[in-house]
Amino acid sequence: LISLLHFYGAGYETEKEHLNARKQILQRILVQDSVHGGSHHYLTHLFESTSDIQSAVQHAYKFATIATQSAHAQHMYGHILPQVGRWKDAEKQFSKADRIHNIVLWIGTLVQLNRIADAERIGARTCKALGEQGCGLVVMNQMINGRYQYAESQLRILLGAKKDKDPGTLQIFILN
Repeated sequence: LISLLHFYGAGYETEKEHLNARKQILQRILVQDSVHGGSHHYLTHLFESTSDIQSAVQHAYKFATIATQSAHAQHMYGHILPQVGRWKDAEKQFSKADRIHNIVLWIGTLVQLNRIADAERIGARTCKALGEQGCGLVVMNQMINGRYQYAESQLRILLGAKKDKDPGTLQIFILN
């Protein structure tokens, strides 16, 4: 998507024309898939640099509600809110983003320190607080970064925190 938006702009005489072309592409994507988080994310950035800050707020809000377990999505909404004077709401969003990000790193650090009981305790709290998608996010974060053995360790901890899960449902657990 990023490459498409970058290269699609070739041939425009002004930055404004290029900006409008990128907005049109992203808005067409949203017609096909109204919950395309990437489009809402990039539209937030595109609108925040214009006089149409309300559109940036709307797209940031949609991104945050679509990607509820993404620290960056929560940050993006918090990042836009001060521009419309919503300081208290921004503080809540930054707090949410910080909790999500730090829990993922905390569990990973505990696993590396072989403090499995502590990691299990935090993993159980994560599953309770963030739900099953939050548990899957912890594992996916490691898989995306190519740390498969690390992801497997975290998955075992999180599955232990969810006693009703069968380890054979690994893929379903992560994708749900």
